[in-house]
Amino acid sequence: IEDTFEELDAYCNFTVPDYTGLTSVADNCGTITVTQSPISGTVLSAHGTVQTITLTADDGNGNTNTTTFDITLMDVTPPTAIAQNITVQLDANGVAAITPTQINNDSTDNCGIISISLDTTDFTCENIGENTVTLTTIDVNGNESQATALVTVEDNIAPMVIVKDLTINLDETGLISVAAEEFIEESYDNCSISDIDMDR
Repeated sequence: IEDTFEELDAYCNFTVPDYTGLTSVADNCGTITVTQSPISGTVLSAHGTVQTITLTADDGNGNTNTTTFDITLMDVTPPTAIAQNITVQLDANGVAAITPTQINNDSTDNCGIISISLDTTDFTCENIGENTVTLTTIDVNGNESQATALVTVEDNIAPMVIVKDLTINLDETGLISVAAEEFIEESYDNCSISDIDMDR
């Protein structure tokens, strides 16, 4: 029997099957019994582990012969990456930051996830609206998978305007003309002010 690779199951285990039927045995007399070690049903685990299987043929007359082969346990199952959409608010500086855990929505793996990451974590005023981000999950054995989510960036901070008093003289027609900007002592917004209007 040749050496082989065996995949770990959904619980990160491998249950040793009955390999005795894979052998071709013959004897000049007696009834041959084939046994194996470790026995069928033994549960093995750990990616990359090499387990030697020993098959022993016994003719019932005290004569035995053995053969061995190795099985290498492999975890080839990628994680199941699950992402969720979120909404974030820009702060007073016009920025917002998120973490992978905010996007991760209970991603799973048969052997365990070792890391989760995002391709984009920082947002500014230029990102207001929907932004697609990619969540990458990597399991303890190096298998990875990805999922995408929408990050909706909102700016809910109102602009700040500080006004000042003005003394304005009437013109020769008895009228005055003044722009809204002339009343402004200071104006500020975390993103930008697109328009200033005066109601009078």
